[in-house]
Amino acid sequence: MKKRKADALPHELRRSIDAARQELPIWAVRRAILEEVATSATLVLTGETGCGKTTQIPQFLLAAGYDARGIIAVTQPRRVAAMSVARRVAEEMAVEVGSRVGYSVRFDDCTSQATRIIYMTDGMLLRAAMQDPLLSRFSVLVVDEAHERSLQTDMILSIAKSVQAIRGGAHAAGGVGGAAVGSSAGALKLLVMSATLETDTFCEYFGCDRGPVQVQGRQHPVSLFYTSSPQDDYVEAAVTATLQLHMESLPGDILVFLTGQEDIEAAGHAIQQRAAVLPPEMDALEVHPLYAALPAPLQMAALDPPPAKTRKVILATNIAETSLTIEGVVYVIDAGLVKQRTYHPGKKIDSLLATPISKAAARQRAGRAGRQQPGECYRLYTEQTFRDLDATSRPEILRTSLASTILSLKALKVVDVLAFDFLSPPPRASIIAALEQLLALGALLPDGAISSEGEQMARLPLEPSYAKALLVAGEQGCCEQMLSLVAMLATDGSLFHSTSATRDAADDAKRRFTSPQGDTITMVNVFSSFGRKKGSTARAWCQKNFVNRRTVESAIQIRDQLRTSAIDLGLLKADDSFERDGGLAKSPVLDAAPVGNEMGRKLRRCLTAAFFMQAAQRQPNGEYLALSSRQVVSIHPSSVLFHRRATCVIFNELLFTSRLYMRDLTQIEADWLVELAPQYYASRSGLGSPG
Repeated sequence: MKKRKADALPHELRRSIDAARQELPIWAVRRAILEEVATSATLVLTGETGCGKTTQIPQFLLAAGYDARGIIAVTQPRRVAAMSVARRVAEEMAVEVGSRVGYSVRFDDCTSQATRIIYMTDGMLLRAAMQDPLLSRFSVLVVDEAHERSLQTDMILSIAKSVQAIRGGAHAAGGVGGAAVGSSAGALKLLVMSATLETDTFCEYFGCDRGPVQVQGRQHPVSLFYTSSPQDDYVEAAVTATLQLHMESLPGDILVFLTGQEDIEAAGHAIQQRAAVLPPEMDALEVHPLYAALPAPLQMAALDPPPAKTRKVILATNIAETSLTIEGVVYVIDAGLVKQRTYHPGKKIDSLLATPISKAAARQRAGRAGRQQPGECYRLYTEQTFRDLDATSRPEILRTSLASTILSLKALKVVDVLAFDFLSPPPRASIIAALEQLLALGALLPDGAISSEGEQMARLPLEPSYAKALLVAGEQGCCEQMLSLVAMLATDGSLFHSTSATRDAADDAKRRFTSPQGDTITMVNVFSSFGRKKGSTARAWCQKNFVNRRTVESAIQIRDQLRTSAIDLGLLKADDSFERDGGLAKSPVLDAAPVGNEMGRKLRRCLTAAFFMQAAQRQPNGEYLALSSRQVVSIHPSSVLFHRRATCVIFNELLFTSRLYMRDLTQIEADWLVELAPQYYASRSGLGSPG
């Protein structure tokens, strides 16, 4: 546990904070909210962005004594929100972060025995439920930003409903924890909150007879502006709008919503280039990216105030859509798009496309501009386009692979996952596909119960196939290298970058790392060569090799985190000579030499044992056939195997953009599929037909 020290607050600042709290719209209805909590097991609450619900309601509950029977937990969809809100609430309460108020995000637990309010990511609460299915440590669970309908949020709501029934003395069908049991922890209070919520859906699910509580009013108004016609290039439109605002508007920082890392980096580069030729008397522009794969220190840096005579521009994905208060933001520019992954269980295909946001998301984005003063939101789409948007986002549970979800439920001792009481029941085909995948991976026994290997996989913060690869690597003595490989696969950004002017030089640099064994081994070569370079050395190395520095640094952070889990599972032995930092076990820098043939063979066999369902074989006509779905697929042009005639490959993901592409490939021997996955491939002669 680490404590983050808060500065002692001067008396005048203390009074100013208290006065600001009492001006929030939520303050006027605090008594009514507490009365509803006292008389209801579950409360559905809606309040406009900026009304104060995320920071104030947990403090209301604490003041009312709800911490006497347990901790008040507040879930957030994203780690940056959990961390920043915890710090804000600690400041308001004049305590250190980690004392009365703390946060818990993946591999960063800033809490103590004294903590009574915990802000935590959805995933951390799910992990808490695996260790304690009745959530007996908690007296109140506040599920914030429920309108996003993320997979983990829906899971938490379903688990909370089941826990409420058990802790109240009854047992819900299809619930957690196996047989019906009583609980000495007392009733669990549940608050479901959002600025924009499908209240009917939630009230019906939880049986809230009196309907939702609605908090009217936001702290500051936001003026909305639309384009007169659709924009062909939303990145260019965002860049132009940013610079125009900078040149023509009053002081205030700018928050720009884009779809992903590539858009953000392209926009950031363009803004900095054009800002360099602005008149010298103008304020400077400081550009910060903000997306999920960005290392935590860089995420938090985007929240810091800029220097004097400087306007901050934050280029963000929907990570900045909810809960965050970014000091100084007055202007929001909204491209109106989000990258959304959709899984098709029958074809085993993920499509990742930029799709229009919902009206609810558009309102959330606009609300970022009105947190501290009147703001302005510039939507890079027409008003008619806004009217045509869906009211809310489609729940993630209806459009994603459920393997990790079903494994979590099995770890929670849910026997019949088909009968589990989901808020929005996913397609039966998706559940069956997930069960089949987990059975093939050895995570489930033939009777459907979780295996010992499955329990280990559930403890790793990874998709089941990644977790399986790590477990096999632990047995084969190549766990350190597999950690690097999985960390690189888990990043959300491109590894190499180039422009039309630098493409030849970038291709030459890439060849220094390229392995004929595939993209995955190439990734390990890059990671090992980078080592733990820092500062100007890291920057120069990445520029020379056309490597995306943020991608590699993100992989280092992920690897350090995963290594701690690997030690906890006994896959690696802890070594006192390893550097310890914040509870993470950092391994020594791996050999900077390229992965040799024997180590590469070990890694490829481990990947085959985990990703055997994602194999493709070259046909006599030169096309590749995915062995599981029987679909014609193509090697992505960015792959190091694009110009090679590999006979058999496995892929990390199958994405549909203009055609069906395999990404992150590994060249394997076809015989390995039968050897390492005999339960899936019936015979050598039937290699093309999973059995």
